[in-house]
Amino acid sequence: MGSKSNDSANDACSPQAGLHVLVADDNTLNQDLTVRMLSRAGHTADVVNDGAAALEALEGMAYDVVLVDMMMPGLSGLDVIRRYRESFGKDRPLPFVVLTANATKEAAELAKEAGAAAYLTKPIQPKTLRMTIEKVVNSVHDEAQAVVPDNATAVAALEGQPLIDEEVFAETIGLMGDRERAKGLVERFCSDTEHLITQIDSAVREGRLTEIRDLAHAMKGSAAYLGAVRMVIASEYLQRATPPDLETTAVQALGFLEDVYRETREELFTRMT
Repeated sequence: MGSKSNDSANDACSPQAGLHVLVADDNTLNQDLTVRMLSRAGHTADVVNDGAAALEALEGMAYDVVLVDMMMPGLSGLDVIRRYRESFGKDRPLPFVVLTANATKEAAELAKEAGAAAYLTKPIQPKTLRMTIEKVVNSVHDEAQAVVPDNATAVAALEGQPLIDEEVFAETIGLMGDRERAKGLVERFCSDTEHLITQIDSAVREGRLTEIRDLAHAMKGSAAYLGAVRMVIASEYLQRATPPDLETTAVQALGFLEDVYRETREELFTRMT
């Protein structure tokens, strides 16, 4: 009993605790067991029942790692990986771990060819899952080389980038039909962005690191519609950062984001007056 308690404590104190995980599996028993293992390791999880739902979740939410069942109705786990890679490529690096009862060499090779970072055969042991997640997330983190290391790096990423993409901005404003509606859109964007910044600030103060990236993702999407290029880049720094990055740089990155937003807001209101 003592050994088991120590294992639980070690799981909760894992260097990669606090990750946001997407679980895609059509078997409810497997879902429950996987989520319990993730919770024991200190992670949070969203669960979907099929491949189509997994892709929808990935479109709207930022995750650290995805666990996919190899064989699901409709889109298989391998189909999900392929479609994600086709859609986002290297812009949104994300490790996928394939879970399957198929222990053949051929199945493992298919998973690797699809772009999976790891392949685990069921039944999966908690320690094996925990260590695999740590390995694949660390691998992505090492490749990214600390996405948000400091303000100097963030500022360098904006060099040569316009504050507003003229073509995108004109197209979105044109869709509104008249100037008053366009002005209302800009005001709503600013109101929503300020609300998101307030939520991010609260999440930073309370250490809710995974939530920070989800909020940054929402901000990035809104900024993209108005062609606010620098806002998109600044938001992406927070969105792509791992929890270890955020522990040391979240306050600094938020300050940088606020500076970019103030500059963007001033430009937008100047255009609408």
